[in-house]
Amino acid sequence: MNITKSEWYVVNDYRKPKVKTSLSKDVICEVNQVWIDKENVSQGQSHNEMMNTANLIASAPDLLEALEYCMDSLENEFDLPSDCIAMCKVAIQKSKGEK
Repeated sequence: MNITKSEWYVVNDYRKPKVKTSLSKDVICEVNQVWIDKENVSQGQSHNEMMNTANLIASAPDLLEALEYCMDSLENEFDLPSDCIAMCKVAIQKSKGEK
């Protein structure tokens, strides 16, 4: 899977927090205040919620790398609970667009 190779970081723009890449300063995404829920009802987020979302997005490449490393290192070394292994595999697949 190819993703931006440089670090991702959050720019605290009061109206729309942005996730950028440190190498090119390109905007990877902007977090909007309004979203539509499952019932097609417009919902609003506070600035704190928007920043939390942006921080989670910015940490995604690091989280994926850490989870893959842990799974490669630990899965065969320890008797990990099967539900733990399954959750990790699903999360990795989801991050790669495979699920």
